[in-house]
Amino acid sequence: MRKQRHQGSRLLAWLEQHGRHPAAIPALAALSVGDYFFPALPGQSSVIVLSLLQARRQTAIVLAFAIAAAIGAILLIALSSGVLAMLAQLPLSLPATPLWLTGQQLLQTHGILALAVLSIWPAPPRSLIVLGVMSGLNEAAIVLAVLIGKLIWFSALTTLIIKAPARLLRLPFVGKKLARWIANPDTRIEQ
Repeated sequence: MRKQRHQGSRLLAWLEQHGRHPAAIPALAALSVGDYFFPALPGQSSVIVLSLLQARRQTAIVLAFAIAAAIGAILLIALSSGVLAMLAQLPLSLPATPLWLTGQQLLQTHGILALAVLSIWPAPPRSLIVLGVMSGLNEAAIVLAVLIGKLIWFSALTTLIIKAPARLLRLPFVGKKLARWIANPDTRIEQ
């Protein structure tokens, strides 16, 4: 836990120093590719912070992180295809849990559309990608579904982050409280 907090504070320090620089977008997007393999990487939080620091570059943020998600999907497809090919050589059968069977049935019934819709959620669709490979879905279609889902998710997320503060300030009760909070730096929480 302590090491994770230290890495988080290092990331915050880096963002404080470089977060407004245009190169921060591709750098953090490249780092988020690893989110498909190491879930502790800061993919979503990077999008949030970059949206706050570089609101004018919303399109670049959305595209960079959606493409990073597609690259993560490509790497996961390659890894899972290789592992599945090796497992096919062994005389064993994989256990099928009810959740796994439900997911497989969903993908077989609705195909790539189900994968695209489920890719809209914030977390990378790791299990669905592997399940799609196991179900025999077209690998290029899997990547395209992830790309479309993440374009929708990151567009919605960045729009909310960029537009919400101004809209919240216009609300009768919340707006006044928020305006006072913004005006008084002593009430803010600092890391």
